[in-house]
Amino acid sequence: MELFDLGDAVVMLPVGSARSSLAQALTADAYREHVEKIADPDLRDE
Repeated sequence: MELFDLGDAVVMLPVGSARSSLAQALTADAYREHVEKIADPDLRDE
């Protein structure tokens, strides 16, 4: 099991291709673009 600690939550995925699948689903650039659009400063990744 692979764990991703999100602070208030944890994502658990089976060991193997889960990490690469997750990385391909959302690139770093796409993540940054999404976060920049969040208006609430409490929800932004700062």
